Amino acid sequence: MSDDNDNSKEKFIRIKGADNKIVKYKIIDQYMYCETADFIDKGSFGSVFRGYHVPGQPGSNNNDKALAIKIQNINQYNQSNNQNLDQLKGDIIALKVLKHPNIVRLYDIKRKKDNIYMIMEYCNQRDLEYFLKDK
Repeated sequence: MSDDNDNSKEKFIRIKGADNKIVKYKIIDQYMYCETADFIDKGSFGSVFRGYHVPGQPGSNNNDKALAIKIQNINQYNQSNNQNLDQLKGDIIALKVLKHPNIVRLYDIKRKKDNIYMIMEYCNQRDLEYFLKDK
């Protein structure tokens, strides 16, 4: 996991969208996401956004391929209890190792200040809970 605990300012890039509106994307190393337009879902400990590779950065040849960026605040885990933080670490280890067509891939992990950014495969279908309720 990349660890960047410096106090530097957050980085942003502005890109003109298909509708000619300027969209502000937050940059996390070679990845970017828009906090307003790319929001997918929110859970107990974080949020998920659709993300992309930053143009001109490593991996940007896949720039048109969407990613899922799961952002989890470490402080919320610490306030809850250490067992939850241990479970997050276990989940990350499992996702790093598991490679199966029915399991979302974990491509990369970044840590910036109080957040962990999990860069994952983007699935444009509904989540597992939706399919379980449907059955």
